[in-house]
Amino acid sequence: MQRDRTHLGSRISGPRRCLERLIASSSPITRGAPHSRRPLRANPARCARPLKVFPITTFQSLGLSQPVLDALASKNYTTPTPIQAQAIPTVLSGRDLLGIAQTGTGKTAAFMLPSIDRLVASGKKAAPGRCRMLVIAPTRELAAQIAENAKFYARGSRLHVATVFGGTSIYKNKQDMAKGVDILVCTPGRLVDLMENRAVSLDATEILVLDEADQMMDMGFSEDMDRLVKDLGESVARWLFSATFPRHLQMAVDRWLDKPREIRLDTRAGS
Repeated sequence: MQRDRTHLGSRISGPRRCLERLIASSSPITRGAPHSRRPLRANPARCARPLKVFPITTFQSLGLSQPVLDALASKNYTTPTPIQAQAIPTVLSGRDLLGIAQTGTGKTAAFMLPSIDRLVASGKKAAPGRCRMLVIAPTRELAAQIAENAKFYARGSRLHVATVFGGTSIYKNKQDMAKGVDILVCTPGRLVDLMENRAVSLDATEILVLDEADQMMDMGFSEDMDRLVKDLGESVARWLFSATFPRHLQMAVDRWLDKPREIRLDTRAGS
């Protein structure tokens, strides 16, 4: 038992002696009054990587007009989502845009808010049978939702919003388009029908938005989309948004967009 205590003592005596020698030989850095001590310096090699601090982006900092900001404020929207923060400046500039982000991340506001400002700023009026902004969505449910948001965001302006999609009266669609509309939200099939009936022309369209483009491709609208894009002028600003980015959509983007800025926020977009 005595041997065990001696062995234990020998194990701790080494560090204790080292500590005594360190105290005896300490320089003013570690001895003396507290006010005489030099500040300790952290060893960068032993420190954790510092956190990056990013400035908080607000809708006010994105260059949106006051009427649009007022509409956002009425719903207590102050901070844009990542897709909105990155897409809105590009849309305001008029450059083609490819935005890949999951459903529910705010893609509608990302293109609708700056588009409203562009339409108001240009001061143009919609001609009969024409639309200044064309938004194409895969389903009538999504088209109706986009139109509802557009009406709310544009309530401080005089922009006219209309919808055309299957399941509604094509006669009423023709009436809605007769005087021209600023923002037309539609599904591809019904839009093609109206064009074939010469109720709609795209020769005065300024903005094209293809929303949830991957779904439209999966639903077999590729040929319709090729035809619609072909009927547009070269000066039209074109913005495509999608939740995924499969190979067949990548090939279509080369046909539909002109050197777009790419924003990809979903790492699974290429699958």
